[in-house]
Amino acid sequence: MNDCLKKIFERIVRNDIIREIIKRNHTVHVPVEKLPDNVNKRLFKNLPINKALEKYNAYKSFVDYQRCVYCKNRTSLSEQGFQGGVPWVGDLENASVLFLSSNPAFTWNQCTPRYNAKSNNWTITYKNNEKVESEVIDELDKVINFYKKPFGPGNLINLMEIINDNKKGSLLTVNIREDERIIPKKGGVKFWNDLTEKVLIKLYENDDDKELVKNWKKLIEEKAVFTEIVPFQSLGEEHIDSKILQLCWDSFSSKILSYSKANLWIVVGSQARNQLSQKMKNDGNFVPADNGQMPDLETGKIYSLMYKDKYEKRPLTLWVIPHPNARPDAQNKFRSFNDFVEKITGDVWTELIASLKCN
Repeated sequence: MNDCLKKIFERIVRNDIIREIIKRNHTVHVPVEKLPDNVNKRLFKNLPINKALEKYNAYKSFVDYQRCVYCKNRTSLSEQGFQGGVPWVGDLENASVLFLSSNPAFTWNQCTPRYNAKSNNWTITYKNNEKVESEVIDELDKVINFYKKPFGPGNLINLMEIINDNKKGSLLTVNIREDERIIPKKGGVKFWNDLTEKVLIKLYENDDDKELVKNWKKLIEEKAVFTEIVPFQSLGEEHIDSKILQLCWDSFSSKILSYSKANLWIVVGSQARNQLSQKMKNDGNFVPADNGQMPDLETGKIYSLMYKDKYEKRPLTLWVIPHPNARPDAQNKFRSFNDFVEKITGDVWTELIASLKCN
């Protein structure tokens, strides 16, 4: 992995500012008027004091949100229990298709690698053949591989709830059917199901490698990457406002996207659509293919652009689709995600598949 990209990855999975805020007994939902005297100033290097305070309060607002969610479920919020720090899932630097959405889904049963500041390592807890196992990881490259190849031992996605300062909670085991697709469930798993079965498989159903559509894990790990503008988790896109979108776009996602070589970006949901639409107009790296004016992105439409990433200026296709779990908003012409998929014509699929072959 590129060294600069690795630094961005590490910043997200360590969550240094988040941990600083959790340790302090701030009043919930009340912005601080100045940075704490003993705060680690290294986290705000090169920022004017007003910008550092703005950044601190934006992160604090998200910590306050998750603290309230934890309280409602009678659990405590600790540094290791914070749900967040998901940079991307898949092979960012080599995937052909990039899915961009607002933020990861929050689930009580999820255990991503948890950073332990005192020992400077990560802990992953999972279920392997009915046995609960915990693995301590002291190498960042292993954490990177966790997200690059996210499917656990025994062909299962095995995630364990962490509550009350790293005590073990209930288990979630998502079984795989014989055709190797996830048994449909609500929430985050439904999100993966819909995007994989109704979009990604359609893009590759005529691929020369016939195993891709038979083995959805292979398809995702070889062809797709999922990333979000905000790397912190919430329930149903809750607490995703303009401030946190702006902060995370500038801090993370704009840089992450520049290292992707994907020819096709699929923009999922209104939050991601609106943020990307706004940012593209002020970012000289995005240029309409006809050198015209940058349009406002609309759900259901395909856009041909030229994009200057970290390596070259190249063709880029954007396709804007509804969020699988969202209700229609003012712009949507579709009753549901399924309604949207059913109305996709053969010409649209042909155009999207052709975009994957652009050099």
